[in-house]
Amino acid sequence: YYFLNLGGSPDEMDDYDHDQNDGIEMNGTAIGGFVGGGDNFDDEEADSGVPNPEPLSTIKPLVRSQNRMFLCAIATVMIAAAVYVIGGVYQADDNDLPEDYNVQKGVIEDGNEFPTLEGDYPAGGKKGHASANWFDHNSQDNNSTNGLLHQELNRTQNAHDAAMARWNRTHPGEPLPGKCERIESKYRLWHNENITLADGVQYTVIEQMQHDGDAFTQGLTYHNGKLYESTGLNGKSSVRILDAQTAKVEKKIDMAYKYFGEGMAFVNGLLYQITWKKRTGFVYNATDLSLVKQFSYTTTKGEGWGITYARCNDEFIVSDGSNYLHFWDKETLTQKRKIEVFRQNGKPAKEINEIEYWKGRVIANIWYEDVIIVINPKTGVVEKEYDFSKLWDSKERKQTSKAGVLNGISVSSQLNVLYVTGKNWNRMYKIRLK
Repeated sequence: YYFLNLGGSPDEMDDYDHDQNDGIEMNGTAIGGFVGGGDNFDDEEADSGVPNPEPLSTIKPLVRSQNRMFLCAIATVMIAAAVYVIGGVYQADDNDLPEDYNVQKGVIEDGNEFPTLEGDYPAGGKKGHASANWFDHNSQDNNSTNGLLHQELNRTQNAHDAAMARWNRTHPGEPLPGKCERIESKYRLWHNENITLADGVQYTVIEQMQHDGDAFTQGLTYHNGKLYESTGLNGKSSVRILDAQTAKVEKKIDMAYKYFGEGMAFVNGLLYQITWKKRTGFVYNATDLSLVKQFSYTTTKGEGWGITYARCNDEFIVSDGSNYLHFWDKETLTQKRKIEVFRQNGKPAKEINEIEYWKGRVIANIWYEDVIIVINPKTGVVEKEYDFSKLWDSKERKQTSKAGVLNGISVSSQLNVLYVTGKNWNRMYKIRLK
């Protein structure tokens, strides 16, 4: 304190000599009584220009005050850090769920049909698994269906590991909730909202794109920057890959005349397509649209209309034009159960057409209606009904002779954004539901 208050420099430190009895000598000049409070300074010494140090009785309160301020600052920082950590763990219950990872980087994203937490194919493609019969486990060709499946396996497994690591950090000692529980928790606010046709327009148009007006759209789904479309009518049915940014057709294969293409779903590098009355479905490689396998199925009406993959229970959901939703085992493609669906007016939800699994709910088009309904897949209750009659006015549509009803819903790369279009519509929209 003496050194600092007298304005001495570090180089002068050697000139200072402190004697407990006689005080301090500066360049041979004694300044007595510093330790005792500076009372021994005489006038001559005071006139020398050397300031008289303040007594300890004055210094101690200042030091104590500074110490208190320092301790308060430290305590504030510690409290803020604790709030940040605890708040982060609390928020993780609803917002930082495992689905928030990006699957293309080996971690899970949210809101889309793909991916699931668990690997859909066992590590190494062990024989005996239902999907093991679909591809050659010894093939190393990354462009083949086999290679694509194994790539999806690796990404899905990495996603699972990352999800578990994150959960263990934010919820130490707690078991990871089931997929359905996580989805219900994350979207419960939207699930609880009641929206009816009487509420009018309850969506926002984000973008309008050109769409092939010759496409009688029956199924629409998305994955990794690509839209996949299934079109109908005998002799005009096809499977298409579209650029998700422009809706431009990048690749197309035509179906045999006898097949009327219907809904389509993407799961782990494969496209699953159903047909109208032939009770026949097809599985394609999503990259080149090569046929992987063909399968048969049954529904309430013996028809196929819409299909989607529900990652919550790792199963397909299928509509057939009735008011039933059918739940298929993903591996055997056979029905496990079905539920009846009723509209908000209490009447059966007949003619459920194209469907998509989104935020733990089935969103569906209805044949002959410009609506999107939101169905609880556990209960069959229609929780919301969105009126889309003003998206493209029917009077204006009639000027385009082929344009029909709204049909075609797909998730996108953005959690809250959906693609919608219609049968023979020359346009496709990106929209956000309220």
